[in-house]
Amino acid sequence: MTNRNRKAVVNQKDKSNHALRYRGSSTTPQDDEDDSDGEKRIWGLSVRLIILSACFVSGFGFIMLYFNAASEMKNVTETNYAELVNSEFNLQNYSFATDRVNIRDNASLQEFTKYFDCQLPVLIRGVVNEWPSMKWNRDFFKSHYGNQKVPVVSVEGAMINAEVKTMTIEEFSQVVPDGKPSRWHYVQDELFINRHDKLKADIGEAIYFKENFFKLFPEEIRPWDAMLLWGSAHSRSHLHIDPYNWTGTNAVLHGRKRWKLFPPGQDNKFYITPNQMCGFPLNCYKYNSPIDSFNIDDEKYPLFRNVNYIEIEQNAGELLIIPPGWFHQVYNPVETIAISSQIMNSKNYNIILKEIIAANKLISDAFPDDIESYSPKEKVLFILALLPDEVIQRGRMITDQIIQQFYGNQ
Repeated sequence: MTNRNRKAVVNQKDKSNHALRYRGSSTTPQDDEDDSDGEKRIWGLSVRLIILSACFVSGFGFIMLYFNAASEMKNVTETNYAELVNSEFNLQNYSFATDRVNIRDNASLQEFTKYFDCQLPVLIRGVVNEWPSMKWNRDFFKSHYGNQKVPVVSVEGAMINAEVKTMTIEEFSQVVPDGKPSRWHYVQDELFINRHDKLKADIGEAIYFKENFFKLFPEEIRPWDAMLLWGSAHSRSHLHIDPYNWTGTNAVLHGRKRWKLFPPGQDNKFYITPNQMCGFPLNCYKYNSPIDSFNIDDEKYPLFRNVNYIEIEQNAGELLIIPPGWFHQVYNPVETIAISSQIMNSKNYNIILKEIIAANKLISDAFPDDIESYSPKEKVLFILALLPDEVIQRGRMITDQIIQQFYGNQ
């Protein structure tokens, strides 16, 4: 196994009037928790070491290392924690500046790959504003899809009170203008765009998405692409890392978003419940925090007071790309429509395969001796071939259930 140990000096010049904020004095979390929580702290940091290492370790040796050294992360001890820190996957490998989001106009693929992919968030202009989907707004959806149903997250009071309801676009268009801090609504629909070919055709291309191994997945378990996000003022997401630890993308078509992005290495401050599952057709672990970073309960979550984060506003026509390992939460200050998607490529495929292997309990003994010679694409296909038939059948069943639950026979 070789260590790429990629280091980059990134131009940190702010090229916009976006509001940027950095909380705290360092990207390294302070050990301010009680020593009795040491095992929990080790668990969180060790998971982050595993995740970050895949961006820097070449070949399939990372997957084998995952099996041999860290498949039972809940049993990490002081001894093997020290071994992890001193091994090739070391948090120091994550040496990039993380005090702001870099902003680029029409970044080239070479620049994106070298400086940002699997490393740093980047806001890219000059791409989304050319997409036909920029015409999407409330009147557009109301006139073309008014009788179509969508799942809506509705909140009265705190986010803990969120409920998922089914509304027609017509019904949603009546409530979405009235968002308030204590009452808001948010369409977060994984399937709506994919079920309407005309909407799918309105989404333009971006060179950063060209290599995407998710296209190799069987349809029954392929992560749903092009999620429709349409929220009232004051709506927001949960604080989370994306499923499978993929590279996330978000394109704003109407309105604007305010993001908080949290550099890796702070997991112990997010109060994650372990072993949550995502419930997707192909199962994966879920990394959601109960904390609302836009309305923080300091008494309930005291460790969160010392987290470091970057804050940036994203306007219509701009594309934000978030690498693996970054917790993030988004807030919509005004009614906003956006599309989110995901990337699996040569830089992050090891991370995603690790998640698939762990969540679906695949056996490492099935790996051939010459797997190091496989290309990234061949390795992805190999892991997919290990999935038993019941996993594919489960994926089909889950998709059918969701369609029936939220859309009925429409």
